Amino acid sequence: MTARQDLFAGVALLVVWAIVTLYRHWGLWGTDMSALYWAGHFYAQGALDQIYVGGQDFFWEIPPDEWLALTRVHGASPLDITPYIYPPIWAALLAPITQTLDPHAFFNLTQGINVTCISLSVWLAWRIFGAGHVPFWQWAGISVVLLQLTMPAVLALQLNQPQIAVTCIVLLAFYRLCAGHSKSAGAILALAAAIKLSPAALILLFVMRRDWRALASFAVFGALFASLSILGTNLDLHWQLLDRISLLDGKILVSRINYSIEPFIFQLVELVQGRADFFITNYTIFDQPVWMGPLTKLALLIGFGLVWWITRRHPDPRKLWLQLILLAPILMILSPLAWAHYLLLPLFLIPGIFVILPQRQAILWLVLILVLFSDTLWQILIETQMTVWAPLILGVISIGFCLKSLAIWALRT
Repeated sequence: MTARQDLFAGVALLVVWAIVTLYRHWGLWGTDMSALYWAGHFYAQGALDQIYVGGQDFFWEIPPDEWLALTRVHGASPLDITPYIYPPIWAALLAPITQTLDPHAFFNLTQGINVTCISLSVWLAWRIFGAGHVPFWQWAGISVVLLQLTMPAVLALQLNQPQIAVTCIVLLAFYRLCAGHSKSAGAILALAAAIKLSPAALILLFVMRRDWRALASFAVFGALFASLSILGTNLDLHWQLLDRISLLDGKILVSRINYSIEPFIFQLVELVQGRADFFITNYTIFDQPVWMGPLTKLALLIGFGLVWWITRRHPDPRKLWLQLILLAPILMILSPLAWAHYLLLPLFLIPGIFVILPQRQAILWLVLILVLFSDTLWQILIETQMTVWAPLILGVISIGFCLKSLAIWALRT
């Protein structure tokens, strides 16, 4: 198969997947995207006090009256909306769109963008790994299987998650990095962090690679985007955002889709002390023990050092692929909010195992990932009595097992 035929076959696979996926999700309510729509709507109406409205917790059990009233007008339930926790600039930019499109049209538009971003992410991950090492049609085929069967991908699409677009931007940043364009890599990663703060932690890869130009570019463009947000909206909205985020300080969130190691360790301690409750039925927030913060920071420092040590002698582009697929999950599980859809980034990189491992081992590894992160298994677990703890415990253990296996291979090679 020629290079052109290979590219055509891979693109054809992704186009078919995109059409089928968009058809299946067309007209569905976008729960997580609703936060951006309502924030844009309230910004357009001048009701700035409603953008970051909420109770004493980071999330809400009952939405504010104004949000709830608008939701009911469009036939949705209180469970179909989530609070807005993004920078104010995005509410301002979306405000004109919310005055033109109703929620359903907006969700269809953003779902189309998400499906496009996923398709582009598959190509970017392939280029980061090194296009000459594996046929694109094979990479795309494995990716489609993962996208169809794994819970993080299925959930992200069902929720119409902005994380999909953020992941695509992050992959674009590191594609530019491996192409030798450090300044644009830093600028693009800063854009991703301007949408969601979590990608900012990936500057550790710039530090690991001693790419000070990329780090400086990130700092400059990060400051630029922050300034534009403040000048484009107002400073008070940014203080309100910080107030919402501060509600998580000293707290542990237990949720069936939060794969942070903090609730996992917390429950182990509770189990030893005879206070563990495995049968809570909804997300729960506990006070964080004073030792938890220093412990996770120490674990992050150790994880960063191990990734550098393990990958230091690997050649690029494999080194960058290894650093991304190892560091991204470590940063994820060591943060207070480790949503399952954050696994999209390593998910896009997984097809590379068919190059680094013998084919039989790679197939076994892929099957194991499909089982451990199966959407079907997740659905079964949330129907059990341990509806919250069972998927959380399995998720944390599975991520740890995959990281350990990949790290051992990288160290021995």
